[in-house]
Amino acid sequence: MANRPGAAFNSMLIASAALLIASVAGQVAGVYNGSGELSVFAAGAFVGGMLRLAWQANRPWWHAATQADIGPLPADAEPKIAERNTQLMAIGYAWGAASLFSVYLGTPLRWQHGWQYGTAMALIAMCLFLLARVIPANWTPRWRASLTWATLLHGWAATGAVIWLIASAKLFSVKPDWAANIVFASGALIVSGIGAMWLRSARILRARDGT
Repeated sequence: MANRPGAAFNSMLIASAALLIASVAGQVAGVYNGSGELSVFAAGAFVGGMLRLAWQANRPWWHAATQADIGPLPADAEPKIAERNTQLMAIGYAWGAASLFSVYLGTPLRWQHGWQYGTAMALIAMCLFLLARVIPANWTPRWRASLTWATLLHGWAATGAVIWLIASAKLFSVKPDWAANIVFASGALIVSGIGAMWLRSARILRARDGT
């Protein structure tokens, strides 16, 4: 009961891919129609969808950790949920890369740094996907501590980025980077949200195991 079948999580990954495509298409349509509102809606829908998928992936572990009658948790419970959250975070970065490439290379809107940030996000997504693949086979207390600190720092940086974008009024810019700022803010919400859910899962599972 504590462990979701792999097929269920695979269906979540498929759903996230569909969300990604729809969101990028919506942002492109927003640029072509000069509608920042449509771009915000398309990006916001992806954020909401990804956080919902992350909640679905993490919630069973929260529930399992509070039940006294389900028996011991699987030995791979913590590395498995770490792997899944890392995959979801990677998809968030892949969405950011796809959004920036599509908007700044596939529409009349031009911003000289669009492809640079898009490339950086694509590389981060690739690294996170690779990290997710090696987590289960290499899980140790040291890996757990390193991943926990990395997630905390990542989340703080993302939260700080959102605060800065709001405080500097970048989200209301009429310059060509307006579409990128929407992507940056949305991606930061995804990173901080998924990170917070994973940290809660890890804390609950460690408390149940007494470690």
